[in-house]
Amino acid sequence: MNRLFPFALLLSSLLALPSRADDLPASRQVRIVELFAAQGCNLCPDAEAFVNRVAAGEPGFEDVAPLVYHLPIVDGLGWKDRFASPEFSALHARYAEAAGLAEGYVPMFVVQGEGAVQLQGPVESKLRKLKGTAAAVRVEVRGASARGAVSLDVTVRGEMKNVEVFAVAFEDGLSTQVTAGKNRGKTLPESAVVRRYCPPVAPTAAGKAQFRIETGKDWRAGRVGYVAVARDRETLKILGAARIPAGPGAAGGRAEAAPAGGETVKREGEWDVMTLET
Repeated sequence: MNRLFPFALLLSSLLALPSRADDLPASRQVRIVELFAAQGCNLCPDAEAFVNRVAAGEPGFEDVAPLVYHLPIVDGLGWKDRFASPEFSALHARYAEAAGLAEGYVPMFVVQGEGAVQLQGPVESKLRKLKGTAAAVRVEVRGASARGAVSLDVTVRGEMKNVEVFAVAFEDGLSTQVTAGKNRGKTLPESAVVRRYCPPVAPTAAGKAQFRIETGKDWRAGRVGYVAVARDRETLKILGAARIPAGPGAAGGRAEAAPAGGETVKREGEWDVMTLET
């Protein structure tokens, strides 16, 4: 009797298992509209209202993934934006330069990595014209969460010349009560807010790229999703993108459900005070 047979069988079974367990939803091909905004900008609430509609799946925009980057550009006007990052300011400047602008402004929309506009009308028109058009490359994303982080495996299929890939984590269903500055007294509903930005990397010859995103403790489980974007590293034109949507199964920081009224944050002296509305 061969006593090694059961062990050999077990070993072969283990080797046949996948190297990781993907527990995030399947990704879908999307088009990208990026918005650069700030909570202290009085023109930004209307721009974010459009993003909220798109994020909610308004008819005609089901295959559009909005991404909102908050900038510290007007933090000196009385209200500090809790989502703002200097990292986003660098991307803002790159898009402005690519669009031939001396400097960027807020709100600033960029559709598929090209151009820069302030009003939502031209954005809607451009997105509708792009609907149904084929992407230059196909992007696929697999994701798994473990130990306070999410790992994303990205595959790009198609022509790889000048391609670079970046990834973001975004959060839906946010709300901020502004108590100072130009938007004082307003409660701002916010969706598709970029919480983490992974700078671009060059994919391998096989079109592979990997990202690790640490999840924030204040992120709400079920409201966090992920987007991987392939773009031309010279022109910044988006060549293809895929989104792992926010929702059940998507990884976040806090497991409990958010109250129906959402969360608000107001500035009191040197403190950001968060209240949970019921």
